[in-house]
Amino acid sequence: MGRKGILVVLALAATLAVGVPSASATERFTTHIVFLGTGGKSEADTTLFGDLNTRPTCRGARTVELFKKTNRGFRLIDIDLSSFNGAWALRADLTGSPDLAVRVKRDKRRHGRIVCKAATLSLSPNPPA
Repeated sequence: MGRKGILVVLALAATLAVGVPSASATERFTTHIVFLGTGGKSEADTTLFGDLNTRPTCRGARTVELFKKTNRGFRLIDIDLSSFNGAWALRADLTGSPDLAVRVKRDKRRHGRIVCKAATLSLSPNPPA
């Protein structure tokens, strides 16, 4: 290999070395669950709704779960995907005013280059004094 070939190989290696760190950089974004209210005709069929407050990339198609506290811990009672703008709605039987938790799962976007962090919101009918 001549001098010109060695220079081409070195230039190519330098380009790859510089390009790899920027290609593997991962951005992480926090997610905040916003509870906006409830609706429904009775406690036995209540709809809870809200939004996800995060970057637009992390709003749509996120898994949102609703848990109800029982004497054995929290039990999953409903699951939904957030809309394109981050809106979500979950249905539950709230007879007896149970403690609830809304959780959004961690998600990776754009081939793992963007990580949307998980979040949990506790809802209690009796706030601590």
